[in-house]
Amino acid sequence: MPESLSAEFDDGVIPYVRGGAYVNGSGEAGAHMGLPLAGHARMRAFAVDYRMPPDHPFPVGAVVLATPEADLTESGDSFEINVHVDVVASERLTDSIALYADGHDLRDPYLSPVFRDFGQGCPPTALSCGTRHLFLSNTVLLHRALRRAGVDAELHVWEGMPHGGFFGAPEDRELFAEQARFLHKHLVPTETERKVKK
Repeated sequence: MPESLSAEFDDGVIPYVRGGAYVNGSGEAGAHMGLPLAGHARMRAFAVDYRMPPDHPFPVGAVVLATPEADLTESGDSFEINVHVDVVASERLTDSIALYADGHDLRDPYLSPVFRDFGQGCPPTALSCGTRHLFLSNTVLLHRALRRAGVDAELHVWEGMPHGGFFGAPEDRELFAEQARFLHKHLVPTETERKVKK
C-alpha cells in the first residue's frame, strides 16, 4: 500500500496481475512489482499470485460459485416461484441490473455468463444455491451450460437455503466442507510445491 492514498480515489483498488512470461515473479515478487503503480496512483493494490509451469501447465485452477447471478435477464422460473420466498433476495434486481448494464444487451456473456460458449474452456466449477433462493434457476442453468460443454461441474442445492447461505446454522459447515473438498480435489499441491514449503 502506498504511503498516502489519494482522497479522490480512496475507495478505488487496483487488481494487479503480474507478467513474468508465465514462469517468473511468484510470491512476494508479484507484490513488489505492483508497488510502483500503486505508489504513483496513490491507490490500494492487490497483487494476485498464480500457479505456474512446469508444475502447473494450462489449464489449472478451480472455481466455487455460491448463488451466482449468472443470467441478468432473470428469465428462469425461480424469479417467479421464489419471489418473496427468499428472505434475503426477496425480489428481482431489475433496477440495479439496469444501472449496472447501462443499456448493454443483458444476454452479453460478459454480463450473463450463462450465455457464454464454455466449449472454449473453463476451470472445474462447483455451484451452490438453495431451494428457497431467487437465483436457483440461474445456478441450475449455468451448471447445465457448463456440463453441455464438458466442464467438470458440480451442483449442490441445499434444502431451505435462501440467498447467501444459512447465516450460522449447522448446515453452513456442511456447505463449506463441500466447497473445501472441491478445492482440495482440484488444487492438490505437487511434490515440488510440498518440498518448497518444507
